[in-house]
Amino acid sequence: MAVEIKTVEIRDAKKEFQRWLALAQQGVEVIVTDEGEPLARISAIRPNEVRVPGLNRGEIKAAEDFDEPLPESYWVGE
Repeated sequence: MAVEIKTVEIRDAKKEFQRWLALAQQGVEVIVTDEGEPLARISAIRPNEVRVPGLNRGEIKAAEDFDEPLPESYWVGE
């Protein structure tokens, strides 16, 4: 199930904060932006959500070189 995502500029979020909180409580992820740049995410806290350990066992694989140093080009942005 895909999460619905809404984006709102910070100036508009300030005006209608209750509206955005209500959406978050309904399961919508709200991304607050400033001139299009993401600043924050508003999402509901689900204290009663049951997490099942090992539910996705075997679904994620680590590459053989996952712990190798990153190349210099990664750090200098080439």
